[in-house]
Amino acid sequence: MKAVIATDGSKSAQEAVRFAARLIPPFDSFVVVNIQMMARAYMEGVSPQEVVTSLQDAGQKMVDEAAALLEQHGAQVEKLVSVAPQQGLAQTIVEIARQRQADAIIMGSRGLSDLRGFFLGSVSHAVLSRSPVPVLIVPAASAES
Repeated sequence: MKAVIATDGSKSAQEAVRFAARLIPPFDSFVVVNIQMMARAYMEGVSPQEVVTSLQDAGQKMVDEAAALLEQHGAQVEKLVSVAPQQGLAQTIVEIARQRQADAIIMGSRGLSDLRGFFLGSVSHAVLSRSPVPVLIVPAASAES
């Protein structure tokens, strides 16, 4: 079975990766994905390509860290970093799951701060409401609460 794991490098996302490692088997294949949102603000003296490259580098580090843990447990891992200029994070995660024919999506319960999550809405909730496959939302460890 295959699962998409969305990571933003947060402690909650790291907990989701640790939990996913415990699901091997029946899950034996994972797509670890990080979606970077293209900044709408333009910085003087910085080209759009430099911004994209910087976002991709940051995302790749997060994906590599998550993938390493899964690979240690014998899983096959595809790594994917996406820079999404227009569509939201949730829709991008769901679309990747569709494209990769995933059996499930695994993600942490909280990536944004409580205040930002209140105003912007929860990515995990949006994925849950849009996904055609089961979504496993892993709560942050109780020590982090």
